[in-house]
Amino acid sequence: MASAGVAASPQYIQIYLPSP
Repeated sequence: MASAGVAASPQYIQIYLPSP
């Protein structure tokens, strides 16, 4: 799922794993 999210939109990654 993470792979799909990253491929779909890099912004989603921030939502899943909020980084500084």
